[in-house]
Amino acid sequence: MDFKSIINDDIATFLNLDEYGDWHMLDGYRCRAIVQDVVLNEALYPQYGKDAYREGVYAYGSVINVRKEDLPKVPTIGIVFELNHKLGQVINVADDMGVLTITWVANEM
Repeated sequence: MDFKSIINDDIATFLNLDEYGDWHMLDGYRCRAIVQDVVLNEALYPQYGKDAYREGVYAYGSVINVRKEDLPKVPTIGIVFELNHKLGQVINVADDMGVLTITWVANEM
């Protein structure tokens, strides 16, 4: 096997529906992904840091892992992005050899 084949096998294992993966709606597309709810802190909210927190407002966030080729385009920081029919904002995106790690946040009142 060549290196690319090995990486694709690893991605398939990582997003396997019988292991970690599940079906999610990402910006209108049904994709196999891993979605983890997270507590947002300065490390996950690099653009705004502590100034992002205001009285009466808290942030609900998720880290989304999805195969890059399963989305029509790579989301960019700052865009409005829909996760499972809920609108939020992309605050970070990383591409690790074909797997996108998207940090997403939605403000709640």
